[in-house]
Amino acid sequence: MFKQLFFIYFSLLSIFSVTLAQRPDAPTYALPGQYPVGTRDYIIEDDTRPLDVTIWYPAQTTDDQATQYQMGLITIQGRAIRDAPPLIDNAPYPLVLFSHGNSGYRFQSTWFVEHLASYGFIVMAVDHPTNTIMDLVQNREQFSQDIAPNYIYRPQDLLRVINFAEELNTDEMLGIIDINNIAVSGHSFGGYTALAVGGARLNFDQLEERCNTTTENPERLYNVCFLLNQEQQIAQTAGYDTPPQGTWEAISDSRVKAIIAFAPWNGQILDQTTLNNLNIPTLIMVGSADQVTPPERDAYVIYDELLHAPRILTVFDHAGHYIFVDSCFDLAIRFGFFGSCSDPVWDMARVHDISNHITTAFLLSVFYGDEAAQTALDPTNNQYTGIYYEQQFPTTYETRSPQILDILPHDPNAFTQGLLLHDNMLYESTGLYGQSTLRRVDPTTGEVDLMITVNDSYFAEGLALVDDRLIQLTWRENTAFVYDVNTFELLDQYTYDGEGWGLCYDGDWLYMSNGSSELTRRDPQTFEPLEIIPVHLDGQPVSNLNELECVGENIYANIWQTDQIIRINKTTGVVNMVIDASGLLLPEEYANADVLNGIAYDPENDWFYITGKLWNKLFIVRFE
Repeated sequence: MFKQLFFIYFSLLSIFSVTLAQRPDAPTYALPGQYPVGTRDYIIEDDTRPLDVTIWYPAQTTDDQATQYQMGLITIQGRAIRDAPPLIDNAPYPLVLFSHGNSGYRFQSTWFVEHLASYGFIVMAVDHPTNTIMDLVQNREQFSQDIAPNYIYRPQDLLRVINFAEELNTDEMLGIIDINNIAVSGHSFGGYTALAVGGARLNFDQLEERCNTTTENPERLYNVCFLLNQEQQIAQTAGYDTPPQGTWEAISDSRVKAIIAFAPWNGQILDQTTLNNLNIPTLIMVGSADQVTPPERDAYVIYDELLHAPRILTVFDHAGHYIFVDSCFDLAIRFGFFGSCSDPVWDMARVHDISNHITTAFLLSVFYGDEAAQTALDPTNNQYTGIYYEQQFPTTYETRSPQILDILPHDPNAFTQGLLLHDNMLYESTGLYGQSTLRRVDPTTGEVDLMITVNDSYFAEGLALVDDRLIQLTWRENTAFVYDVNTFELLDQYTYDGEGWGLCYDGDWLYMSNGSSELTRRDPQTFEPLEIIPVHLDGQPVSNLNELECVGENIYANIWQTDQIIRINKTTGVVNMVIDASGLLLPEEYANADVLNGIAYDPENDWFYITGKLWNKLFIVRFE
């Protein structure tokens, strides 16, 4: 620690320059992305805990010179352009938060934050007050006392940054931040912070038990068990009068869809049951020789306890704790502090290249459903010398089959594209050019009660009911028609980008498919897109999402060209049920029929109506 303090002191007297050269053996996603990167600094004002924040973002091309980052007397050469205009093309971009380590600062890993912005992410990093380099240098004793309450303050800081990002989005960031798709990342204490904002919770009873019962290498617990003496202080910081028993309340945000933890600190204090149930895709990277946050105590424990999360573990053999910070500057080397910003085994540029490759591919896969990125994450493509790489996609879904309760007639000429139930009547959108219709059907007899035809130049698709308005998609015509539910009078129409396939309404939002592996959440009044939700089954994108039905917290979806229906968590995009609906028709009936398509839920009876394109039968089923 004494040596580290001197390293910090001398760093304040120097100009900190980051090595910008790209190694020739850099893997694919270690190369800079397609976007120029802009950066801006902000202060989130507060009487007691103002936050210094820096944002990196895809920017318009300018001729300006790359910026330098400043903290006190520390100057860091960067690659981003100061105050460059944001790039609106391809926006909105997912938000990635970065939390620095204990006695770190928001510019400690510019190799990482700038790189992600070049691939279409908004990255925001914050200085955690009382826990930065400057705080340590100015008052070491006070810094030590402030570590414990930062178990609460730090995740709260990131929640404030998310709120601030929402404000920026309505102002100078021009709406380019996808505030509903967030990743949290961090190093060391920042790794804990990222996990906490992703949903991990404190449990001091568990920490006490492990501190009292560990007999193998108990010295590894030296810098976690001291927190037992700080439990009351941490509890008061969290707003408790006395420390709660068992699991503490979360300090998290439900919009977090991915977690990246570099050498995370204190796997012993994170509630095991909460980690077991967390299903957010998580990437953990660590050095096997890390003595600050030993992986056997922290990273490996956290990874193993994430039973239901798609997860990746990357271990740099014989590497220490500081491989994930920026490389040394000249003065630090001259004063003999090379070990605090380097590694005795690993070349820092190589670590940063491989880390950028894996983290970028991970985020592209999670947020964009990028199949090339998913392929890059396959263990067969990550066989680097000196690296252990493991990827796990736990089976987190149920398998069901339809239990047939009744079989009803269905128009065999109806090319079913959308189906819903309202007031005991089915509303059906049928497709094909020159044959598309909107119809109201008696489900018990199959008789059409009301029908209108759609203009021959449109191929009708999915259907949803919002209040007293039916919204009918079209395939490639970028148009949604709005009708009165009682009369089918055309009231309005919306335009949208891309193809229209399925549509459903959950009482708050519309959800739309376009045949890809993504759902789009839309405003039910304006039809404006609000969020892109990648859909994953065991970590793999699920393409050809077709007709949709919103039921509670889930969305049921037909998979085009298959006999499968999947149930999707509408918040996370994770598939939690796969239904095999094959064999509903007789073999001779399939000869004139097309694919399974059409799902309508009856909440009164808790059953589903399902059918297909050109099917002569409508089935009432439950999924058993």
